[in-house]
Amino acid sequence: MYLFLARVTLAAAVLFMQGRPPTEAVRIGPQLLSDQRSVGCALGPLQLSYRALASPIANLQQSGDVPLPALGPTAPSKQYPRGTFFPPPGYLEGGTFPAPRSAQEGRESLLVAEWNVARGQNLDRLITSMRAVDADVWILNETDLYGGPAAGRVVARELARALGYSYVTTVEFYELRGDRRGMSGNAIVSRYALSGVRTTYLPMYIDGESRVDLDGNGIIEGDEATTGGHDWGNPNGFAGNAEPRCGQRSAVSAYVEVPNLAGATTRINLISVHTENFEAFERYTGQGPKIRWLQVQAARRLLAVPGESAVLAGDFNTLTVEPFGFRDFLKKELQRVGARLSGDSGRPFVDCSFGDLRPTHKVGVIPTDHLDWILLQEGDAQAISCSRETYRIIDSRASDHMIVTNRISVRRADRF
Repeated sequence: MYLFLARVTLAAAVLFMQGRPPTEAVRIGPQLLSDQRSVGCALGPLQLSYRALASPIANLQQSGDVPLPALGPTAPSKQYPRGTFFPPPGYLEGGTFPAPRSAQEGRESLLVAEWNVARGQNLDRLITSMRAVDADVWILNETDLYGGPAAGRVVARELARALGYSYVTTVEFYELRGDRRGMSGNAIVSRYALSGVRTTYLPMYIDGESRVDLDGNGIIEGDEATTGGHDWGNPNGFAGNAEPRCGQRSAVSAYVEVPNLAGATTRINLISVHTENFEAFERYTGQGPKIRWLQVQAARRLLAVPGESAVLAGDFNTLTVEPFGFRDFLKKELQRVGARLSGDSGRPFVDCSFGDLRPTHKVGVIPTDHLDWILLQEGDAQAISCSRETYRIIDSRASDHMIVTNRISVRRADRF
């Protein structure tokens, strides 16, 4: 069902990219995506508000099959001085800002950085930090599209423009709070051109939601039947009054071709994921690690291919007491499911922190929780790998999250 929904939402977005005239205000409710309850607010159907872009973005060119921007915010008003941007579910956009050839030359390795950029509220500082790190690929969370914290800009687009990189960004939540009004989402920003872009919503695992056969064995079993996720569309929920929103956690993926030591290129699937953070608080069931794990596994099943080279990273919202539980799932469940899908006993994913549980999130200036992760699937050809020696946690004043990096070795061409 979720694979079907992923295809439907992506297909809908592509239709908009291909020139179907968008309607500026269309009411939708839970019936649009019947298995994704929080798309409709408890206060009533959400009114989509957007306009078609009348002119192209300066210097932005096509990157593979990534859809160029097609929609923007409605006209400013007294109530909403930056307009409103509530696009169709599954909306995505991207492109490339060409950089000098020397900046694009291959390095026969891939420096991957994962970062929650806190809605882009410190955009200039974000750019300064990203230039200093000089990563080849940035897997990003909380990349607002025309939201208040980023002063009405598309965060991933502006980061890509500043770096001369390619980008793709998609929507997650329709933010309803006045100072946030707009969209939050996930993104990938890359030195290398992006292609094969896909996006999906993640299951919430709330009561009454359809269960998902995540490991593809035809049976709903064990953890696949877990409930306990947070419905953000419910104003009476734990965070409903503080962060009113509609929508659902999401993930986006795209492929890059990276030069390798054999003189060819290796195709690597990049997946940006942002998992839930309020289940255990709301229900006091202690299911937080399991829910987050299920969402990561859902993203893997929907967006990765067994045996391919892939990097799955993001803000997994694992609290201080959870990394041990979450890592236990990585060691046992992911390997078991990966072996069943790929037909071998090799490791389908590797935790590129290698047990390093130093905090990656701050409250003020105080480090607190290890929330941010980079996972790597070497692939059947073992074309890529990460090492303990190249894992880094880098502080920055631009966000409440630290930057997590690892230099990925690219040894030979992958068969995918």
